[in-house]
Amino acid sequence: MNKTDVIIAFVILVVALGLGATQLIPKKEPAHAYVSVQIDGKEVKKIPMDDAHRGKTYTFHAHGGTNQLIIDEKGARMTESDCPDGICMKMAPIKRQGEMIVCLPHRIIAEIKSDETPTMDLLLR
Repeated sequence: MNKTDVIIAFVILVVALGLGATQLIPKKEPAHAYVSVQIDGKEVKKIPMDDAHRGKTYTFHAHGGTNQLIIDEKGARMTESDCPDGICMKMAPIKRQGEMIVCLPHRIIAEIKSDETPTMDLLLR
């Protein structure tokens, strides 16, 4: 290993650590976040992510099936679904703008949205 290899390895290490450190910066949660529940791509319910709706369960019927969504301190999550695979119930709670839970058999999407315009592109998170 010569001197040039050591310098290149050091530069790559510094860049990798710098990019990794950006993930440690706390993300600001939007003040007016809500859960947008969509069936077949059409929004059927907007549920604000505030204290008044914590602990409440919402039931949605679509395509011969039923899904239950609950909002708690961890975020919004699917607690019950009678779809064959149940993948939507295994997904982590959603809390930040852009996160979503999808139930493909029932064509239901629960997505966190906000009235505020993001300061940067969501793909850069």
